[in-house]
Amino acid sequence: MAAKRPRSDSAVSEAKKRKHMTISVQQKVDLLRELDEGVSVRALCQHYNIGSSTVYDIKKQKSQILKFYSESESKKTMEARKTLRKAKSSDLDSALIQWLKRRRDGNVPVSGEMMRAQAKIFHNELNLQHECEYSQGWLQKFKARHGISLHRICDDKSSPDKDAAAKFVDEFSQFIAREKLTPEQVYNADETALYWRRLPDQTLIRETEAECIGSKGSKDRVSVLGCSNAASTHKTKLLVIGRTVNPRCFKGVKVFPVIYRGNKEGRMTTKIFLEWFERYFVREARAHCTSVGLDPDCKIVLLLDNCSSHPDASLLVKDNVTALYLPPNCTSLIQPCGQGVLRSMKCKYRSVFMHHVLLAVNNGKDIPAIQREFTLKDAIWTIARGWQAVTPSTLKTVWHKLWPSVVVSDSTSVSKEIDFKRLQVSQKEAFVRELMEYANSLVNPKAQEMIRNVGEDRLLEWLDADKDAPTAHQVMDSEIVQMGKNGGSATADSTDEDSEKESDDGEVKVEERVSIDQCIQMTTDLIEAFQQRDTLTDQEIMTLYLWKDRFIKETPKFIKQTAEDSWFKGATSASQQSTTN
Repeated sequence: MAAKRPRSDSAVSEAKKRKHMTISVQQKVDLLRELDEGVSVRALCQHYNIGSSTVYDIKKQKSQILKFYSESESKKTMEARKTLRKAKSSDLDSALIQWLKRRRDGNVPVSGEMMRAQAKIFHNELNLQHECEYSQGWLQKFKARHGISLHRICDDKSSPDKDAAAKFVDEFSQFIAREKLTPEQVYNADETALYWRRLPDQTLIRETEAECIGSKGSKDRVSVLGCSNAASTHKTKLLVIGRTVNPRCFKGVKVFPVIYRGNKEGRMTTKIFLEWFERYFVREARAHCTSVGLDPDCKIVLLLDNCSSHPDASLLVKDNVTALYLPPNCTSLIQPCGQGVLRSMKCKYRSVFMHHVLLAVNNGKDIPAIQREFTLKDAIWTIARGWQAVTPSTLKTVWHKLWPSVVVSDSTSVSKEIDFKRLQVSQKEAFVRELMEYANSLVNPKAQEMIRNVGEDRLLEWLDADKDAPTAHQVMDSEIVQMGKNGGSATADSTDEDSEKESDDGEVKVEERVSIDQCIQMTTDLIEAFQQRDTLTDQEIMTLYLWKDRFIKETPKFIKQTAEDSWFKGATSASQQSTTN
């Protein structure tokens, strides 16, 4: 048997010099990335001062390391963390993190004692079998595990962070260049609340009442999610969340201009957002990018703010579509949809709604009756019309802070920003002036007084009446516990039994479905009425003829005749073929 070759003195001295090294989770992730990029094992050993066996061990654990890293609440913690050891109860850990996140989103101060006390509550509610004192030692480990630290409470902590916003703009520019993204591929989505029956204060006072009834119905609210790309060429279908799953006024309706969902609060939830992303956004964005000639598998990015109902970015990944989050406290500074897109849509909605109210008052109706008769179905179609009316120039201009090159090619950013702010104000002023002119054109004095009594300033306030209304679902502790039991899935989004039933909501009952004969007659009347006016084009009137033709084809007589004609032609053809043979 041949003797082993003795190691050289240099190899022995090198082995003695290198001590056992345990690198952090962050370093392991970096090593795996470099390994995928083709860096040699030898070079990695020298860079991280570890042996080749350690590199191969890390490579074997790749899936576990990346999963652990993606699920971490704090990437900074991964720079110090060296093991993949998890908490004894992952359910309790998850529930407690969700509880802390919800409290901090609401700016509620949380102390170490509060964390320990809440951990004991969750321990009992989750029916955990092991015993734990939840001591200071446990608290320190929990904080280290999730990168939690105590800070002095600051009154203006939630104020806009200009430094973070400026830094993100630079990082975003580098990200766009690195990923070679075009404005067609980058989207932004945001939610807004809308009190869809709300009228301006001091709108109209009955002779028998001493108080204003103009704000009656202001609790009837929906949350609306709007999304568009930076090129201003694509607006996705709106997502509207009402306070009822199955409103009575939806009965018999098969065509809808929005995606509708409902829960008791009428707010966005993690479950609804995930469904919207996976079932609707990915499909719509992919279809659009393909339609403009981009690669069918091109990267698409959805830019989001840090709303508590938005899922972790690791969950928003499908078919090469990913999410990118803005830094905290930067939404008002650089988020595109926060610069006027949704405000423009709501201004258009309120303008149409007020025109409807003024016309009804002019015809002798009182406000409570008008509000009752204006259903959620009417509101949704009006919202959709407002979204459709948002112009491409508005959609593009709102990116002027985050992606200036999309909007302008020169460097006159200061004057552009002043003009943009003035544009927002002038648009609202134009809406108000148009409403006042319309009211003055009506015959009934009450309709005129509705606007005059309010005044221009209050009308401007009314256009932004719900800008600060919350849109995210407020998760209760019991729901957080259920989320923990389900491994973090958002069961808090499920609605209660009452919301599954048809809602009254003060809405009028819907009559039976309009018959085909009635549809044909109404279309005929519209054609005759529109032909007597010069406000419509021939193409618009032709559309009514197409509608009439479509209704005619749905009549039982037409269907029966078509079937008979089809049978006759088939029978004749068969007879002729038989005779020929």
